[in-house]
Amino acid sequence: MAISIDQGSDEKVGKLVKSYVSRKKLSFLNLLDPTSSTAAQYGVSGVPTNFFINPQGKIIAFATGYREWDSETGLLMIEQLLSSEKATKTGTGPAPVAIRSGRAGRRDPIPFSLTFRIPDPVTTI
Repeated sequence: MAISIDQGSDEKVGKLVKSYVSRKKLSFLNLLDPTSSTAAQYGVSGVPTNFFINPQGKIIAFATGYREWDSETGLLMIEQLLSSEKATKTGTGPAPVAIRSGRAGRRDPIPFSLTFRIPDPVTTI
């Protein structure tokens, strides 16, 4: 899922985001939040911010800043998160992590525990 915080008229931003989604052939849910209320709710301090959310809606990790998730390193990080989440379900895994930019490979505990919900003021495109 992606949430755009582009500002402007709903019509203009909607067209812009729809065009991007179409060009990139994105198949996941895309939402508009021009007031950035979602960013405030989840403590987003920079864009892009990526949240990794488990099936129960819990944020298990996040990363602020551009990442090449389809690179070898990016895919390895995702695999490690999936393994970590599986271990957490069995009671043997570590706490959720924050993937910080500028600290290659370093992972810090997430300072909060949130359940992700789609907020009311967003618009589905």
